[in-house]
Amino acid sequence: MYLALLVVFGVSLANYVWGDRLMMKADGLLLRDQNMIAATSIVRIEKVNVRPGQKVSAGDILFEVGSLEIIERLTDYSIRNAQIVERTSALEARRMLVTELLPLAQEKYERSAQAIENLEELKEQGLVAGERGEQLVNAEHEARTELLQLNAERESLDVELASLQPVKEGATTALKNLSDHYANGVVRAAHSGFVGDVTPSVGEVFLAGKPILSVITGKPYVLAYLPETYIFEVPKGLPVEVQSGRETAVGKIAEILPVSQTLPEEFQNAFRPNRTRQLARIEFDDAVELPTFANVRITQPFSGDVDAISKAIQRATNTLTPDKEVFAKLYEKLGAQ
Repeated sequence: MYLALLVVFGVSLANYVWGDRLMMKADGLLLRDQNMIAATSIVRIEKVNVRPGQKVSAGDILFEVGSLEIIERLTDYSIRNAQIVERTSALEARRMLVTELLPLAQEKYERSAQAIENLEELKEQGLVAGERGEQLVNAEHEARTELLQLNAERESLDVELASLQPVKEGATTALKNLSDHYANGVVRAAHSGFVGDVTPSVGEVFLAGKPILSVITGKPYVLAYLPETYIFEVPKGLPVEVQSGRETAVGKIAEILPVSQTLPEEFQNAFRPNRTRQLARIEFDDAVELPTFANVRITQPFSGDVDAISKAIQRATNTLTPDKEVFAKLYEKLGAQ
C-alpha cells in the first residue's frame, strides 16, 4: 500500500505539473457581452427599479437619475435657441418690409427720372424756373439713394438669414438630442439580458465616466487560456468539455485567437509560473446553465474511439524528439492492455 500510495502521488504530481502537455486541459472564464451604462455627467440616483441578476427586456426602466448639470445645459440651450428664433423672426420681418417698400421706391425713382427728362424740355422752352429744376434734381437723387439702400439692405438680410439658418437648425438639433439623451433622467435597457452583480443605491452620486450598472447580454462563451507546451495540435472546431463545479457543458473551439495574455491570479500556482497563455474562444451550440464570470475547466471529452485515440497518440509521439522511442513503446503496451 505504501508503494501504491507513492505511485498514485507521483502520477498525480506529474499530471498536475506536466499533464496539460499530453492531455487537453486548460482553464478559462465563462463570459457574455456586457452593456455597460456609465454616467455622462454628474448624476444622483433618484430611483432604482432592478436588482442584481434580474432579467430585463429592451426598453425596461433600470433606474432614474437627476443631473443639475444637464438641466442647466438644457436651460442654456433653450435660451440660446429662443434668442436665435427671435433674431430670425426680426430679420424676416424686416426683409418683408423691405420687400414691400422696394416697388414703391422703384416707382418713386422712375417718376423722378421721368421728371428730370421732362425738365430739360421745359428749360429749353423757358417754362420752368431754375429753383424748381434744382428741387427735381434733389428729389431724383434721394429716390435713387433710397432705392439703392433698400436693395443693399435686402441683400444683407438674405445673407444674414442664410447664415442663421444652419445655426438655428444646429441649436434645435442640439436641444432635441440633449433632451432625448437625458429623457427626464429615466435610463432604460438598450438590450434584453440580465442585470449584473452590482446596482446603485438611491442617493448615490456618480461622476462623469463612472460605470453605474451593467446589463449582461448575448450568448455565453468561454475565454480559454491554452498552455503553450502542448505536444499535440489543438485545431479549430475541436469538441471540448467545459466544467464549472458540478455543471458540465459541451462546446467547441470556435477560434484560436492570435493573442496571448497573462494567466489570471486565480489560475496560478507554485508549479505554474506567471507566463502568458494563448487565448481561444469556445462557443456552445445549445443553451447552457453555467454561471457567468465563473472559472471553468476545459478538457477533451472521451469518445471511446480507440482508433482516434491511437492516431492522437501517434501524432503526439511524432512530435517528441529525445524520448520518442520510450514513449512509443509505453503507448504500445498501454494499447495492448
